[in-house]
Amino acid sequence: MRNFKEVLRLEPDLVNFLQKEEYFEKPYHGLKDNFLIITDPKVADAYFNNITDAGDWEDIQNSGDWDIDDVPSTEFDSENLKYVSDNFLSKNKKYHNANDAAENLQDNMISDFCRMFDFCCMEMDAPPIWKTIRYVYLHSGWPCGWDGDYPNGRMVIFSNEVNLK
Repeated sequence: MRNFKEVLRLEPDLVNFLQKEEYFEKPYHGLKDNFLIITDPKVADAYFNNITDAGDWEDIQNSGDWDIDDVPSTEFDSENLKYVSDNFLSKNKKYHNANDAAENLQDNMISDFCRMFDFCCMEMDAPPIWKTIRYVYLHSGWPCGWDGDYPNGRMVIFSNEVNLK
C-alpha cells in the first residue's frame, strides 16, 4: 500500500485539479460520444439525487468486480480526506453556475476524489466507470448520474455552458 505523499506524487493531474481556484469555469471539453451532456445545474442535481428514472448513481459507482469495503480504513484515509476537503472547501473556490442548485456538489466531489486517490493508494487498477469519472472531471465536467439501465445507457455530465466571460 502506498503512503499519502507517494500517491500525491503519482497523481499530478488530480492534485492540479484540486489546487485550481475555479471549477466548471469552462464548458466540458472532453469526448461527447456515449455521454448525456446537460447544462442545467438543477437537472444535474436531480440526476445526482436520483430524482430521475435513472438508476441510483451511488450504486452504479460501486458496481463491478470490486467492493469499496475491501479498501481498508487507514491513516491514509484521514490524510486523504483532509487534503481533498481542504482544497474543495476553501472559501476562495468558485463553482460558477454549479452553485445554483447542486448543494451536494462539494460532498460528491470530495467523495469522488478521495475514492480516486484510494485506488492509487491500494495500487488497484480503477474500475472502468472510475476511469471515466476521472476523465470527466479533468475535462471540466461533473459526472452526476446515469441515463438508462447500467451498464447500458450513458453517463450524465453537467457542463457549464453559461457565458463565463
